[in-house]
Amino acid sequence: MTKISFGVDKSLDIWPSPSVRLCFNSDMAKKTILCAIDFSESSLQALKWTMIMAPLYKAKVTFLFCYRLIGDDAGESLAMKRDIETKALNQFHEIEKKYVKETSVPYQFVVEVGFFSSRIEQFIRKNPVTLLVIGNSMIENFNEYRNLSFDQFITTVNVAVIIAPKTIDDFIEVESQLQKT
Repeated sequence: MTKISFGVDKSLDIWPSPSVRLCFNSDMAKKTILCAIDFSESSLQALKWTMIMAPLYKAKVTFLFCYRLIGDDAGESLAMKRDIETKALNQFHEIEKKYVKETSVPYQFVVEVGFFSSRIEQFIRKNPVTLLVIGNSMIENFNEYRNLSFDQFITTVNVAVIIAPKTIDDFIEVESQLQKT
């Protein structure tokens, strides 16, 4: 597992002044919003929803990126792992600049090898997750691990879920449908 922490790590000079750090209290450490991202448009929407919800829950955020590592040669696999993780970190930094960095929300970016469903399940088991936010397009492949549908998976993890639409147009369409009823 590769774990890169931002925001609350005092060794990183992320915040404009030390006084900003004082607004974080110990209760926040007990609340985490887990946002699964794969850098698709759908997961970008999930990230935006996460950044709206985090201050409301007074929660820290973990952005989780997972990937499959398939290779025959150990040296080749190690190089592939390094390349994938470097690319993921660079992609996250681009998103971070636009949507995350200027907020007061403490966050971390975690990269893990494995199926999203497996890694999410394990993270929720080990951490006090308040909310799971995931992009709509990501739930289509959730049956790869243990052959569970997304609906079945959600009942096993027992956590509140927001499924972000694939695009903002999808969100507007759903919102207009709801207003008609």
